[in-house]
Amino acid sequence: MVFKKKKISNGKKPGFLSYLVGILGVFVVFSAGAFLQNKVTDIKFFIYQDIGDITRNTFGSLDDNITSTFDKEKDKINNKINLLLVGRGGGNHDAPDLTDTIIVSQIDIKKNLISLLSIPRDLYVEYYDGGSGKINEIYRLDMKRLGTKDLGMKSLMNKVGEIIGEEINYYVNIDFQGFIKLIDAFGGVEVEVPENFVDYRFPDGKLGYTTFVLRKGKWVLDGEIALKYARSRHSTSDFDRSVRQQQILKSLKNKISNNGFLENASKFREMYDLSNKYLDTNLDFNTILKLGFFGNKTKDLKILSFNFNDSCFYGSLNCQTGGFLYVPLRDLFGGLSVLLPNGVTKMDLNNYSDIHKFTNIIFRRPEVFLENYKINVYNGAGVNNLASEISSDIKKYGFNIPDEKSIGNAGRIYEKSVILYNGIEDNSKTIQELKKFFNGEYKKVEERKFSLDEEVKIEIVIGKDYKKVFLF
Repeated sequence: MVFKKKKISNGKKPGFLSYLVGILGVFVVFSAGAFLQNKVTDIKFFIYQDIGDITRNTFGSLDDNITSTFDKEKDKINNKINLLLVGRGGGNHDAPDLTDTIIVSQIDIKKNLISLLSIPRDLYVEYYDGGSGKINEIYRLDMKRLGTKDLGMKSLMNKVGEIIGEEINYYVNIDFQGFIKLIDAFGGVEVEVPENFVDYRFPDGKLGYTTFVLRKGKWVLDGEIALKYARSRHSTSDFDRSVRQQQILKSLKNKISNNGFLENASKFREMYDLSNKYLDTNLDFNTILKLGFFGNKTKDLKILSFNFNDSCFYGSLNCQTGGFLYVPLRDLFGGLSVLLPNGVTKMDLNNYSDIHKFTNIIFRRPEVFLENYKINVYNGAGVNNLASEISSDIKKYGFNIPDEKSIGNAGRIYEKSVILYNGIEDNSKTIQELKKFFNGEYKKVEERKFSLDEEVKIEIVIGKDYKKVFLF
């Protein structure tokens, strides 16, 4: 491989870790499952001589029917698996049990797809003991109230399930202190930095700031530098930060699947030792075997990544996918900076109806994002700024309305609104999902009517009946 070539490392301890902590847990689990799956034909020898008590202690006793059990699990690979991925400080961290990374991961084995949804730690929610506060407190509070880490995690799983409208059965809870060791266990990650990267206000862990610089080119980053690259907030935008996180994730995924780690018993032992120290999970043996099949397909793995944000406020010109939150006045929350779903107040914290519409697309109709058909919106109602407003309403659900040159005037008044689509099938998931937000006329046409962009497949024309047909 060609590198620019330094293996970048840093001896300083990071102040907090980011999004990637939880993701690494998934790939540790995939690796475990895939390794076991590769060895299943001589699994007894593997268990007792290669790994010793590791598998017995982790997954319980294994009997003579292990192979038949494995074959049965192989037949169930159409299932979806919902995981809650949590990263917390741990160790000597100032707040060791605050879950500052909370990610829902749906693993769709049939579609070879992972859908990731990040839950902001500052989301204000109702607690199960009758109180309320930030969601990142639930694990700590209920672990103490109910007496075990597992019950604390189950409380957090239940709350996240309420928010997204999906049942979550499994969790992976990773101590932040283990992230660097885990990523270093794979020899770091290769990234290509497209432009010189400078952050003058990177937290130094001592209540101050330091400058973080990464030059343009290809680099192999160790765990600490990879975390800096992923978590930097002041160098570019949050969107770019998400891209960097996905870049590291994909690099790690490729390294695990392409470099023989899944065939290496000593590497598995190293991962196990680190995971045993820093990771808690309720995943059972059969589910990990099932994930093993999935882990072996990672070369073709598709990853979709989403988050909630506050970009879609009234009058916003930059509404983004997931813009379902707002920042209320601090005075109403004792000075705390928190987030609430749009339209929700402190007196009505359990209204997640709009969020459920969004998460339903993420977890049940992900083809909308894979199709990614480009959409333009045109105002034919004669109402100022209407195309911009409706564009924002649609865009926050993840439909592909570009930031530039995607809205305009229809050129005349339309009595009735209509959606024109070209070059796509009537049964496309995008058209099906749009019908939940627009109950007017749909018309298949041979070519675009308004847009000059050949990639535009859907044109939404707003008519005077817009209040009746747009369901926002």
